[in-house]
Amino acid sequence: MSLNNRMFDFILFLILHLCVAYQECEEYYTKRDFKAAVIEYQPVPFNPQITAHDYLMQNVAKLQEYIIQNPHLDILVFPEYGLTSTEVLHFNIDLYAQDIPETLNDDPCSGNSSFWSIIEHISCIVKTGKLYVIINLITRHFRDYDGCDKDVCYFNTALVFDRQGYIIAKYHKIHVYEAPILDVPRVERSAVFHTDFGYTLGLMICFDINYEVPAQDLIDHHVDALVFQAAWTDELPFLTSLQYHFGWALAQNVTLISAGYHDPNTGSMGSGIFQAGQVLNMTYDPNSGPKIVTAHVGTKSPETHQFSMSKNEFYLYEDLSSYERKILDPEKSFEYLEFGGLHCNFTYEVIVKEMSEMEFVIYDGWRTFANGKFRAKIQVCGLVPKCLKCDLTNFAAPTFRTLQISGNFKPKSTVMPVGLDPDLLPITSFNYENNEDLTSMQILQKSTYSAALYARIYEIK
Repeated sequence: MSLNNRMFDFILFLILHLCVAYQECEEYYTKRDFKAAVIEYQPVPFNPQITAHDYLMQNVAKLQEYIIQNPHLDILVFPEYGLTSTEVLHFNIDLYAQDIPETLNDDPCSGNSSFWSIIEHISCIVKTGKLYVIINLITRHFRDYDGCDKDVCYFNTALVFDRQGYIIAKYHKIHVYEAPILDVPRVERSAVFHTDFGYTLGLMICFDINYEVPAQDLIDHHVDALVFQAAWTDELPFLTSLQYHFGWALAQNVTLISAGYHDPNTGSMGSGIFQAGQVLNMTYDPNSGPKIVTAHVGTKSPETHQFSMSKNEFYLYEDLSSYERKILDPEKSFEYLEFGGLHCNFTYEVIVKEMSEMEFVIYDGWRTFANGKFRAKIQVCGLVPKCLKCDLTNFAAPTFRTLQISGNFKPKSTVMPVGLDPDLLPITSFNYENNEDLTSMQILQKSTYSAALYARIYEIK
């Protein structure tokens, strides 16, 4: 390489790190397609008999294998709790927590900081692989740290490494399902990072997707894509991982790069790369074990992937006792329901009429998560089996020539089209329109277990 080429590369390197620091990179890089990967990851079996460092390094070694085996990636995302496992929440988390400096643009691989432990190893791995890597860790902070209001805080944290192994972004989970074991940051702050392929990406962790900050805040700031790390727990009928994440990406018209924790026994699985209304690639398979999911993101026609999809056996169930409902009559073609200020219209044509009893449902109100720890306002127009918890062995799903659902949802909301087929796998083929006064979805030629317009309401009056 000539001296001039080396000087040019060095100047580009300086520009990237200076503009990352000031969040003004877009003008320096032309947007281009990029190769993304998410890891549906099941950590190595948790072993409290070995040191925390040794356990974490076992998962770091697995991360390194994925990077070495996939040399043409631009970005790789590890899921929530991918390095620590969720089992860490039942032990002394201080042993597994990592110290990080408050400032960004640090080079852990240099070995010049007293902060680094496993982060130094990851930085060097990333530097060798020359790609962007997003990991998830428990980080430790003290009272003088912005966001910590007690002697020691433990945050659920996403860290972004650039191609040189520098930490260019960090994000602390705001809506902490695991509280009080982990702490809620005192300051709600979204986080973005810029890339040399011209995209600005935002960061979210699991339950954050349900809230205005960071989810809607990032959309309002026109990020090009979102990196989403999750240890999701599937809930029927509307909140299994992939139907919800795909529906969210479609409703927001944004690319979602979603890495999921793999533990089918607790209902945690499902990862994918969704480009607005397109599934670029996804996996949902209790038998897959850890699995890499890759896709080219951008303007080119998507590659053809064989999705790894199979029904799981563990699910939570939403309490629908407060919903209004009406039995689906296969001889009719229209139904109307009203709940408070929400009006739902159901237009349908059933092809196969020998089916289990189904109900149209409507709801406008509050619901809880995590045994009442969180409350959220929702609006729903949907279709569900009358017996939600019945054995699916004898379930006869209705087959629709067309099923259209529409409603007048509140304006400050995210209205997601969601649906499951009779194997409880996501329906990802919708006609979807979201207008000022009416939102609608249409499913064509599908056997259907459930379908809904599911709205998360942000503005409460």
